[in-house]
Amino acid sequence: MTVKVQIRRNDLRRRGRQLQEEVTLAIDDSLIISKTIARQLAAVDTGEMRDKIEITKHPRYGSQIGTLEAKADHSIFIEYGTVNMDAQPFMTPAAEQGRRLFNKRMRAVLKK
Repeated sequence: MTVKVQIRRNDLRRRGRQLQEEVTLAIDDSLIISKTIARQLAAVDTGEMRDKIEITKHPRYGSQIGTLEAKADHSIFIEYGTVNMDAQPFMTPAAEQGRRLFNKRMRAVLKK
């Protein structure tokens, strides 16, 4: 009995590009959703903290890596609280929601 497996390199390349595009879109969508949620949850006094929640893409690694950052100096104190102030998390819940969206998208991509 003979089993013949034929894989066309062009098919692999095309699927590889499609997969990379789908992963990039999932990352971008997850970051955008996380940013939106973080801005909605952020405590607002002057609006500085909310306005300084930013997405940074890392071109050195292509579009496969991005970060969501709260760049206001006082963000960490709001997120985790202090001795005199309770925590008001906004980045952690946003990141968790983005992670869930990304995982859901990746499961769908890998089922194709």
